[in-house]
Amino acid sequence: MIQLPSVAWTEMTPDLISKFGEMVNTMPQVTSILNLPALVVTIAVTLLLYIGIKESAKVNATLVIVKLVLIGLFLWFGLPHFNPSEHWKDFAPNGWQGIMTGAAPRLSVRISRAKL
Repeated sequence: MIQLPSVAWTEMTPDLISKFGEMVNTMPQVTSILNLPALVVTIAVTLLLYIGIKESAKVNATLVIVKLVLIGLFLWFGLPHFNPSEHWKDFAPNGWQGIMTGAAPRLSVRISRAKL
């Protein structure tokens, strides 16, 4: 379970670095022997679990509280600026046909990746 987010971070890291203007092309590719970001994340989670389930539960509860506070702040500051008549105008100009046409290619890519 830990491997999937670790691999995703590994794939995103070169893009993030290149957006900051650094030309780093030394990241390990698919043919590498060691996936360093995945290894670091795996070791960090393993150490957290080694310390104990209580501490792990405390970290998890803290992260949930942080997420809820951020969602609350987003709603608190965002709702005064929300106007349904303005923001939902032409929400789906092509109806369900347009929504399904736009979603179909994305869904087929997800299904094909899931088979791997």
